Amino acid sequence: MRKLIFSLGGMIILSTLFLTNNVAQQITTVEKTEVYEKEHIPKKDPLPYPFVREGDVMWEKVVWRIINLREKLNHPLYFPTTPSIGDRRSVVRLLLDVLENQDPRYPVLAYSPWTDYEFEQIYSLQEIYRNINIDSIPEPVYDSITGQTVMKITSVEIRLEDVTNLLIKEKWFFDRKYSTLNVRIIGICPVRVYPMEITDQFTGISTRTGDIRRTPLFWVYYPEVRYYFARQEAYNSHNDAQSISFDDIFQQRRFSSYIYRESNVYNNRDVQSYAKGLDKMFEAERIKQSIFEFEHDLWEY
Repeated sequence: MRKLIFSLGGMIILSTLFLTNNVAQQITTVEKTEVYEKEHIPKKDPLPYPFVREGDVMWEKVVWRIINLREKLNHPLYFPTTPSIGDRRSVVRLLLDVLENQDPRYPVLAYSPWTDYEFEQIYSLQEIYRNINIDSIPEPVYDSITGQTVMKITSVEIRLEDVTNLLIKEKWFFDRKYSTLNVRIIGICPVRVYPMEITDQFTGISTRTGDIRRTPLFWVYYPEVRYYFARQEAYNSHNDAQSISFDDIFQQRRFSSYIYRESNVYNNRDVQSYAKGLDKMFEAERIKQSIFEFEHDLWEY
């Protein structure tokens, strides 16, 4: 009888601790409203693109850019490198979260970065995380809120600080209907930049070679992710109350970048394949200047 009482008492204590722990976890996940509830960015929709007729496009040029996220102007896209700080996330963390758990009304696909055309071959989450160089793969997790099974990483922390570059594919075109030179971003590709290492086969000790390796992770079609970019707040260093979204940063060209490729007859070769050192920088500036001069030469003064 005494053993039965002790066992019942132990079960009651364990169940109480379990319920207390669950309640504490639920309480910590509730976001506190500090002064006011933010409604502008979380409920914001992207501004639709105006319709463009093929017959009105008299000139166009496709260019590829590199955004170095370590530059000061691009820090709102790079930080935080932790999973999240409140409602703030980095652009790479947002893309990974969208690919893991997205709104069925706004589907987003990832594409292989190893094909000639960026949006040709669909990429799986397992292949994406393999490029980030982590050991585990996403596991199916049941979401009790939505009632759906989603793929999530539950055991390994991803080193987002290594993803320090973004590749941008964009198209410049002149619309004669409005007599304006416009640009639209077509796709985005995060790039992991890390030092190369050599592992000794006998001792197992890894040493850095001094060379830098750049591994593109995946391409996404930018019009598909605009819905999520428009609803993700980016840090504004001048005023916390005047929030901007990731879509505002890209649409308003609030980033620093340089051109590394333009559409050309030589299989769209990169600038570095025929220009080295300072010549590569001068060639990138020449491509940029040629776009500016095309619009300038259309007008008479």
